[in-house]
Amino acid sequence: MASKKPMSAKTKVLLLDTDVMSTRALTMARKARRCPTCKAWTWAGLADIGPYAGVHVTWAPTTSFGEYLALSAGIATYMLDGAGIERRVARTITKYPADEYRTHTLHMCNGPPLPVHPDWKQKPPGQEMQFPDNPPF
Repeated sequence: MASKKPMSAKTKVLLLDTDVMSTRALTMARKARRCPTCKAWTWAGLADIGPYAGVHVTWAPTTSFGEYLALSAGIATYMLDGAGIERRVARTITKYPADEYRTHTLHMCNGPPLPVHPDWKQKPPGQEMQFPDNPPF
């Protein structure tokens, strides 16, 4: 049985710089997670771009205009596909418009504010239930 060799410091720095280690065991199924840097709620998972890469996308979807602004600024857009995250390319942008399908942008800490889709009502975890101060019973 082969013994495990310890990871070199150079490899650790490379993995930390490329944001591989901060994905914290992401899987193909997206999960609600907080951004490791700014602690904002995001959808985290593995995107199907090249070798599967861990991504954090914004919690709330954007509109077609928001997608246009994001792509103009060089921010990638993603679609929550089933249980996973799929990067939007020219084919999917034209076939599935952002106003009809949930389109999220790549999460950037302190990124530009983009319009939120008007039909989006889902709250981040822990904020789903808001109880009134004076219950009616």
